[in-house]
Amino acid sequence: MKKIIYVCITVLTFCFATSKTFAQSSYKTAVGLGIDVGDGSTIVGPSIKHFFSEHNAFEADVLFGNQYATVGAYYQYNRSFKEAKE
Repeated sequence: MKKIIYVCITVLTFCFATSKTFAQSSYKTAVGLGIDVGDGSTIVGPSIKHFFSEHNAFEADVLFGNQYATVGAYYQYNRSFKEAKE
């Protein structure tokens, strides 16, 4: 179960990180909805991401399921790869 949660959170984090690239707009704080459709049970809750600087960001979410809740907090360092082509 924990592995599925981490995979879903990683995917959501990737979506947040790439949304800035595709949208071509800068933002400091974003609020969204976190959803995990793991092994039959679905957990849903608010998610927030804030950039402290160009490379440093913090993301947190609180997800609620049947009779339980999960809290996640993540530090992210964002930087382009030198060899990557846009």
